[in-house]
Amino acid sequence: MWRFLIFLMLALTASGQEAHPVLALGSPAPNFELPGVDGAIHKLVDYSSSPILVVVFTCNHCPIAQMYERRITQLASDYKDRGVAVVAIQPNDPKAITIDELDSSDISDSLDEMKMRAQYKHLTYPYLYDGETQSVADAYGPQATPHVFVFDRDRRLRYEGHMDDSYRAELVKTHEARDAIDALRRAVRSSAENRVSTGSTGDGLGCEPKDVADESNPQSVAGEFLGNMVWLMHTRIPRFPGHFPNVWRARFGVGHGSGQHAGRKEHSVAGS
Repeated sequence: MWRFLIFLMLALTASGQEAHPVLALGSPAPNFELPGVDGAIHKLVDYSSSPILVVVFTCNHCPIAQMYERRITQLASDYKDRGVAVVAIQPNDPKAITIDELDSSDISDSLDEMKMRAQYKHLTYPYLYDGETQSVADAYGPQATPHVFVFDRDRRLRYEGHMDDSYRAELVKTHEARDAIDALRRAVRSSAENRVSTGSTGDGLGCEPKDVADESNPQSVAGEFLGNMVWLMHTRIPRFPGHFPNVWRARFGVGHGSGQHAGRKEHSVAGS
C-alpha cells in the first residue's frame, strides 16, 4: 500500500498542472467586491485615491498566516499616511478545511470567525472574505497564505510574493514587500514609475489556499484520497513512522498545518 501511495504521489506531481496561475507582473488589478469584517462591501475602486495598493491574501487557520498578522498590521500602520492602502483577503472555502488542518488553530475561515479573529487580535486593516466563490483568489492566484501583491497608481502589478524571508520574525533579514512599496513610493515622487523595478519571489511562505475538491478533476480526487489514506495510516496505525514529508503536505494539503511552505523553493527577485 505504501509503495502504491508513493507511486500515486509521483504520478500526480509529474502530471499536475497549476489550476490558477499567479497574476503576471504588469497585469491590471482584478476587480473585487467582497464583504469585510466591518460589515461593509469593499470594492477595488474604493481604494483608488491611494497611489499604491497592497493586497495580502491571508487567513485565520494557517499558523504561518497567524504569525504574519502583527506584521500586516504594522505594514498598514506604517504606510497609512504615505499613500499606501493595505487590504487583506481571506481566500479559503471553509468547507474545504478538514479537522486535522485545525490542529494548530482554534478557529477556521468563515466570515463570522474572521470577525471574531479581527476583534480578538485587534486587526485594523480591511479584512475581506472570498470564501463564498473564491473568484478573486482565482483571478490573483495566491499560492500560499500570506501572499502579497503590490500595485502602482495605475493598478498594474509591480510585485508579488513574500512579505519577507522568514515566518519567524526574529530571523527576518530581507523585507521584499516593503522594498517594493518603497521603490514605488520613490517612483511616485519622481514621476518615474515606468522605470521602477518589478519582481516576484515565487511561492509564498505559508499554507495553500483551500477550495472544495472538484470531483471532475482526477488530480483533486486522487489528492483527497491520498490525504485520507495518509491520515488513516498516521493516526490509526501505531507503527506508521514519523510525519508525512512537508513537500507532500504542500502538494496535497495534508498533514500538520496542511501545506506549510517553509521548505518550498524560493526564487530571487527579478528586476525589469
